[in-house]
Amino acid sequence: MIALEITLAVLVLAGVVVFGLLIALGNERQRRELEGLRKDAEAWALGDLAIKRSRMAMGLKIGEPREWLNHVAAAATGADLGLDSIRGADDPEAILATARDGRRVAFSHLSPAALGRQRGNGASQPRGFAGRLRDMARGSSSTASALRRAKAVELTALVGGMFFDLEAQKVWEAVTGKRTAADRWWLYVGARG
Repeated sequence: MIALEITLAVLVLAGVVVFGLLIALGNERQRRELEGLRKDAEAWALGDLAIKRSRMAMGLKIGEPREWLNHVAAAATGADLGLDSIRGADDPEAILATARDGRRVAFSHLSPAALGRQRGNGASQPRGFAGRLRDMARGSSSTASALRRAKAVELTALVGGMFFDLEAQKVWEAVTGKRTAADRWWLYVGARG
C-alpha cells in the first residue's frame, strides 16, 4: 500500500512538473509572438508617420532662414537672441550669427565631442574643442575665460518641432549651399562682452 501511495505521489508530482513546463514553454512562445506583434505595430506606426511627414514636407516652407534660426535658438535658450548677419562656415561646418547683444552664436551638426576630435588645417589653428568652439562661438581668438563661459545646447525635434530635421536641412542648404542629413544640431552661444 505504501509503495502504491509513493508511486501515486511521484506520478502526481511528475504530472505537475510536466504541466508546469508546458505552461512555461507556452508562455515563452506567447511572449515571443507578442514581442513580434509589438515590433510589427511599431514598424507600421513609424512607416505611417514617415508617409505623413513626407506628404507634409512637400508643402513645407521655411521663409527667412535667419528667422527660423532665431525661433529655434529662442526655443532652446528661453530668450530671443535677435540673430542677424548669418553666414556659413566650412571648418568646422557651421552657421554663424551675431546676437542682438553682441554675442556670437553658431549652429552646427557637430557635437562638442565631435569638435574635440577634429584637428585644425594649419599650425596657427587652435587645437581641440577649445579651438573649435573659439572659432565657432566667439568668432575670434578670445580669452580662455570667455571660452569657458560659452554654452552648448543640443537641438532636436523636441526643441525645434515635429519637422525640425526637415526644416534644418532646408535652412542649412539655404545658408551654406551644402546638404546635410543631420537630424540634430548643436547651438553654441558665446559669452557676453
